[in-house]
Amino acid sequence: MVNKVFYFMAMFILAAFLGNIQGVCLAQPADNTKINKRDSSPTELTADQQGQTEEDIEITQRIRQAVVNDESLSINAQNVKIITIDRVVTLKGPVESEEEKMAIEEKAAQIAGKENVRNEIDIAQ
Repeated sequence: MVNKVFYFMAMFILAAFLGNIQGVCLAQPADNTKINKRDSSPTELTADQQGQTEEDIEITQRIRQAVVNDESLSINAQNVKIITIDRVVTLKGPVESEEEKMAIEEKAAQIAGKENVRNEIDIAQ
């Protein structure tokens, strides 16, 4: 009798769990609709427009290394888009805080010069 009760309880719990798989994650699903819409505009830079001169590629690489090597930055911050065209760097993507946004801008400015950095980084909400 105990085995049957245990069996039915286990099956009930399993069924409840499997029936609620989507509800397991309580976080809101990511909604990048506004950002994707903004970035699809022909006037917005995307990573595939990265300059192909040796200098542009080197600037982007040096900034990327500086950002990735900074362990104080979140994964989002370490994955910001860095696009260099004619030595002008555009930074895009979400970060966790204003401090991260400014830290990335400062790294880019040290490498490309402050006047050559366009900071379009968003703070995630």
